[in-house]
Amino acid sequence: MGLQDIIDKIDEDTEAKVKQIMESAKEQSRKILESAKAQAELRIREMKQKAEADARQLISREAGSAQVEATQIYQKRLNEIVSSAISDIRDSLNQYTSTDRYTKLMLKLADSAASQLGDGCIIYAQKGDLQKLKQRKGISAAESKERFSGGLKAVSADQTMYIDYTLERLLSVASDRIASEILKSAK
Repeated sequence: MGLQDIIDKIDEDTEAKVKQIMESAKEQSRKILESAKAQAELRIREMKQKAEADARQLISREAGSAQVEATQIYQKRLNEIVSSAISDIRDSLNQYTSTDRYTKLMLKLADSAASQLGDGCIIYAQKGDLQKLKQRKGISAAESKERFSGGLKAVSADQTMYIDYTLERLLSVASDRIASEILKSAK
């Protein structure tokens, strides 16, 4: 083997080694690229899922907040309606005291107070209502020093028991029932 053959053989071996190194480098490059691409796709999927979850959570939170706000507005409006209705009733008490129904109510209230407090009880009413109570025998009626729209207050003979049947008190007691009726009609 001559010098030329040795040089050719070295060139061939070098070319083969370079070719092998290049193919190995290409294969490693392809694997690295595929791995990087797979990792990038995985990362994109994870980020997309997180973004979707965050968006769902944000939408849910905002919807819940809007629902709470709507409920609060609705409740506030219902409370305003109930308050207004009770206020209107309170404002009309003076008109009610001039009706026949009021006279009948006063007599029933007086009878109830007398039966609960016993003989000798004193029923206090406004000056204009005293005449209504005088119709009932066996009832001691006196003018109240307190001012109220109508109705009566009564005290037992020994002054140990007391009843408040003023229209204001009766309205206060009935206000929950009034509110309930208004809410039923609002639905």
